[in-house]
Amino acid sequence: MRRILFLVVALLLVCSVSFAKTKGWKSGDSEKYLSWWDKKYQGADSAVIGAVLYQKEDYQAAIAELEKSIQAGSKDGKTYYQLAYSYQQLGNTAKAIELYKEAIKLLDSTEPEHRYDFYSKYNLALLEKDSGNIDDAVLVLKEAVLKFPDEPGARNLLGWLYWKQGNKEAAINEYATSVGVDSNQEDAQYNLGVLYYNKGDTENAKAAFEKVLAINPNHTKASSYILNLGNKNLLSSEEYSSLDMPDPALRHCYLGKKNLDEGKYAEAREEYEAALEINWKTIEAQQGLAVAYEYNDKGERYGDGFNIKKCIFHYEKALLLNPKLEQAVYNLGVLYSKDGKVDEAVNLYLRLIREMPDNAQAHYNLAVLYDNQTKNKERAIYHYSRFIDLDPENPKRADIEQRIRKLRV
Repeated sequence: MRRILFLVVALLLVCSVSFAKTKGWKSGDSEKYLSWWDKKYQGADSAVIGAVLYQKEDYQAAIAELEKSIQAGSKDGKTYYQLAYSYQQLGNTAKAIELYKEAIKLLDSTEPEHRYDFYSKYNLALLEKDSGNIDDAVLVLKEAVLKFPDEPGARNLLGWLYWKQGNKEAAINEYATSVGVDSNQEDAQYNLGVLYYNKGDTENAKAAFEKVLAINPNHTKASSYILNLGNKNLLSSEEYSSLDMPDPALRHCYLGKKNLDEGKYAEAREEYEAALEINWKTIEAQQGLAVAYEYNDKGERYGDGFNIKKCIFHYEKALLLNPKLEQAVYNLGVLYSKDGKVDEAVNLYLRLIREMPDNAQAHYNLAVLYDNQTKNKERAIYHYSRFIDLDPENPKRADIEQRIRKLRV
């Protein structure tokens, strides 16, 4: 009898090893295994009964059995995952989050259980997102894609969250990596196209939207974007905002960038100002407007009458929203020095060099400030030398080397 019982338990354990509803599992199978289980032996392994009930989607009954197993001291990550999933299906988000976190702790050290580990992380991220904890969801997904780089689902969700946070470059990277793993993802290709479109990268946007239409020829939104890629008949703000998650401010940014590229600086300023009226936190508008104000009415950059105060104001706002905008840091340093704010310019370039020690242009600009403004010869020589080391083929090299020799006298 003991041998027979052992074989039954072993069979049930094998059948219970399944993540997130195996496609081939049928409710009749659950009934069959339950009918095999002699009720007087239920207490022998609550995890097995709980797993069968979980597969049967009888989550309330599954919770009762899986809780018994955990109370008896189980440290099986699968059990915690199944219990968390059951609570999730019954709407108990707080309990599900708590249990998914425990499942991850247990499963992280057991590589054979990788499927449970991945789905614990993915489902936890979903719950954190739905609870408004976007930053926590991002952290979980970053761990997931690091451990499971070929899982496009996690990358797509992470890309979407980056997008919501305003970090569009990171979003593009995640979606691009995801479609690199599986190019037949309609939604991922579409979102990637929208991100490229908002960036003004029409070539990549078109390629992404064409892939969407290859997958689904009836995708009307992708078709609408392709028709407007040339910006000859750009969508209205209302139409644009109805298509996707981005706010209509980005439409004005797209027009602003187009005007900048064509040298229409006054028109660019109007579009970027319109974007900021809709949403002042639009980074593209703050940075684009700063660039547009760098030009005077004659189209001369830093020419007579250019609005240095507004340039500085909008670059500072852009960096407030995203301190890692390299070009904004560099340009703001130039403007500070032109406005006589030498200390601010020096500190800004030092910050940029701390984050990007091989930024040759930052070393050069800092050297010029030390040379001409603060009269610090040693630091000027150091940063001139670093510039030459980093950009040895620069046409300024001979003049800089001559300047270094004079400073050393």
